[in-house]
Amino acid sequence: MKRRLRVTQKPLQRKENQKQKERQLYTLDEAFKTKKKTYATSTYQNNPDVRQRRILHNRKSYREKDAYRQIKKDCMKMYVSQKYKQNESYRQKKILFVTNHYKRSELYQQKQKLYVVNRYRKNELYRLRQKAYVVRSYRENENFKKRQKAYVVENYSQNEKFKKRQKAYVVQSYRENEHFKKRQKAYVVQHYRDNEVYKQRQKQYVINNYRDSESYRQRQRSYIVQRYKNKEFRLRHRETMRQIMSKNYNNNERFRRAHNFRCALNIKRKYRQMNRQTDYVQSNADNSLINEAISNFRSNIKHG
Repeated sequence: MKRRLRVTQKPLQRKENQKQKERQLYTLDEAFKTKKKTYATSTYQNNPDVRQRRILHNRKSYREKDAYRQIKKDCMKMYVSQKYKQNESYRQKKILFVTNHYKRSELYQQKQKLYVVNRYRKNELYRLRQKAYVVRSYRENENFKKRQKAYVVENYSQNEKFKKRQKAYVVQSYRENEHFKKRQKAYVVQHYRDNEVYKQRQKQYVINNYRDSESYRQRQRSYIVQRYKNKEFRLRHRETMRQIMSKNYNNNERFRRAHNFRCALNIKRKYRQMNRQTDYVQSNADNSLINEAISNFRSNIKHG
C-alpha cells in the first residue's frame, strides 16, 4: 500500500517539478518564452477543444480570483488605450459607439455623468485637461460656444444652487483677478451701449437699489462726490444733466410744472433774503443817525 502511494506521488512530484522548471525558464529565457507563446497561440487558434477549455478556465478564474480579475482589467485598459491612440479607425468607431449608446441608454448616460464628475473631482491632471479642452472648443467651435451659452442661461434660470455658485465665482474673480475685472468692465460698457433692453434693465436696477438700499445709496453718493472732483467728469456730468433736464422739460408736462414751481420758490426765497439784507442795512443806517443825534444832544447838554 505504501509502495503504491509512493508510486502515485512520484509522477505528481515530477509533474510539479517540471512546471517549476518551465516557469523559471519562461522568466529567464526569452527564446523559450517566445516558443511557448507561439505554441499556445497556434494551439488556441487551431484546436477548438483547447480554445473552449481555455475560455472556461479564464471565466472561472475571472469570477473566483480577485488578483486575476484585476490583472485582466489592467491589461484590457492598457490594450484599449494603446489601440485608441494608435488606430484611427478604431478610435472613430469607439467614439461613434459611445455617442450612440449615450443617446439611447438613460442608465449609461447617468453612469457616464457620475464617472466624469468623480474623476473631475479626484484627478487633477484630468481636471486641467478638461478645462483646456472646454476653453479651446469654446474659442474654435461656434456650435459648441452656442450650446454652452444656452446651457449656462438655462441652468442659471432654473438651478438656484448653480446661480449662487456663479454669482460667488464672478464676485471672487472680479476682486482677485485684474484681467477679469477689466474684461467685465469693458463688456458691461459695450453691452450697455449696444443693447437697449440691457440698458433699461440696468437703469431700473440702479433706481430700485438706490431707493431701497441705504448702504448702496451712501456708496453711490460718496462715489459721485469723489468723481465730481475731477474736472473732466464734472463738465461731462453737468452737460449730461443739462441734456436730461432739457429733454424732460420739453417732453414731460408734469416735470415742467414741478420745475417751474421749484424755480418760483427759489426766486421767492432769494427775494426774501434780498429784502432782509436791505432792511438790515436800513436799520443799521437809522441806528447810526440816532446814535449821532444822541451824542450831539449830550455834548450840547455838557457845554450848556
